[in-house]
Amino acid sequence: MGATQLREGLSIDPTDRQAAIDFYLSYYLPTQNVTLDWSGNFEECKAGEISAAFRNAVLQRINYFRAMAGVPADIVFNAAYNQKAQAAALMISVNKQADHFPPQHWRCYSADGSEAARHANLYPSVRSPEAIDGYFLDPGAGNYAVIHRRWLLYPQTREMGTGDVPKEGDYAAANALWVVDDNHYFDNRPPTRNDFVAWPPPGFVPNLFTTGRWSFSYPNAGFEHAAVTMTLNGQALAVQVSPLVKGYGENTLVWEVAPAVISSLSAADSVFAVHISNVIIGSQAKDFDYSVTAFQPPVFDQESLTNHVYIPLISN
Repeated sequence: MGATQLREGLSIDPTDRQAAIDFYLSYYLPTQNVTLDWSGNFEECKAGEISAAFRNAVLQRINYFRAMAGVPADIVFNAAYNQKAQAAALMISVNKQADHFPPQHWRCYSADGSEAARHANLYPSVRSPEAIDGYFLDPGAGNYAVIHRRWLLYPQTREMGTGDVPKEGDYAAANALWVVDDNHYFDNRPPTRNDFVAWPPPGFVPNLFTTGRWSFSYPNAGFEHAAVTMTLNGQALAVQVSPLVKGYGENTLVWEVAPAVISSLSAADSVFAVHISNVIIGSQAKDFDYSVTAFQPPVFDQESLTNHVYIPLISN
């Protein structure tokens, strides 16, 4: 662990508990409560702009999660993607619904917004950076394939874009996050911390990100006959493997544990052991074993930070 050389960007070894704590305090918490400063207007169908500080906070949160998962955490925002995603967020809010193929009769419809909707994760009623958390947790019966999470963790991605509007009067907040990076989708797969990409990832993970919906991605893997077993602190857990859905980033196996298990996690560390069998890599069956330790992050205290060194991502 830690020996793989990733692209430039944020870096973390989550098998180090203190490093995982510091990383959360240094890179996740500061992205809370940043002012949106939206310059648009719902009534006039003006998508407007958001503050650079807010956009950078969204970007930092994306790269926080990618670094935790062990994929290149050097995402930058493409200005054109941002502008089009802003138009999509406006459309979602004023029409009170999300659609990846918005009809032209929609109020505030624009070609830019429509293009973004086809390339984006969409979140009605929630704006970033909380929307980023939602995409990773991917709740709801219709999100059993965790497609939003898969787009955010696709290793080849280099550029994204965000659009956000606030709640204002009868208009709900909304986020559109451009995640399908056409310019790099077919690039060679860059090095990742592990051959696979899992969420939650192996190592120490804040318990608020330890979702009941787990995923394991491996490029071109066959999961048709794969099986998953888990234990929590040595006790067997019941798991339910979700139907396979291909075509969104890397091939991914998804399974669920009971929500009551996740909601019962306490302040004490909770160790999940994962065993995945019969994954077809090439023509060979392979098994995978890893563990995830869910921990409760401490209350932020600047003096509690250790001297771990991270590579900051600078957004222009």
